[in-house]
Amino acid sequence: MARVVAKDRRRDDIADRLKEAIESRGFKVAKLERLMKRSRGYINDALRGQKRLSVELILEVMTKLNADPQEVFAPWHPQHSWHSEIAEGVGGDVHASAAPLPASLREGSLHFQALVLTLEDKRIVSVDEVAARLRRLRGSAA
Repeated sequence: MARVVAKDRRRDDIADRLKEAIESRGFKVAKLERLMKRSRGYINDALRGQKRLSVELILEVMTKLNADPQEVFAPWHPQHSWHSEIAEGVGGDVHASAAPLPASLREGSLHFQALVLTLEDKRIVSVDEVAARLRRLRGSAA
């Protein structure tokens, strides 16, 4: 009987990113298991939570893929030089998942800021595009 590892959202996120790294390089998990001389289902069971997904296994897989382990451990975040109050949590901690906003967008409500950040996270529209559109709208309203 397979052992089920305790469910944890962070563990699931890492497993999802590892599987995405494997598939985005054109591999099937079963083929990678063969190349790594692992038993059938070994990596797949770890990805599904049936076996422990260890740091060593992640590093072994990423090495075999010739990929940077940061791809698995660090989520995607847009790179900007802006700063946003919405990115700061309680006690001044910076919230890692929040993209920074330019001053013109920080003037809006928290709902507006959250919407802009969500749209950028989903790669629907960038913060810069929203800022440019807002400048155009303000210019035409004058």
